[in-house]
Amino acid sequence: MQDFFDADKFAAMKAGVQFINCGRGKTVVTAALIQAVKNGQIGSTVLDVFEAEPLPADSPLWDLPNTLITSHIAGQVPHFKTVITKLYLENLQAYLKTGQLATHVVDYANGF
Repeated sequence: MQDFFDADKFAAMKAGVQFINCGRGKTVVTAALIQAVKNGQIGSTVLDVFEAEPLPADSPLWDLPNTLITSHIAGQVPHFKTVITKLYLENLQAYLKTGQLATHVVDYANGF
């Protein structure tokens, strides 16, 4: 999904929230995020991925207040493949048996 977090989404968030993106860079409209931080709608950000990668040296994100930029390593966790495979198998078995996932179900009504 591209451009999901745009100006309207940021405006709908509680003022001062912390925004973390370690998923897909293209889901965030960078200009809208920068504006939301500058106007105080977003209180702080932690960013591991970006629309343009690598993040250009002249990007305003580098100097944006309350912004932490990581080195695109958020997905590297110990035993990731083991953990995600177990989760996948649990959900697959539950789905084949009941037609429902067992865990980590996205609640679109709540937005997570």
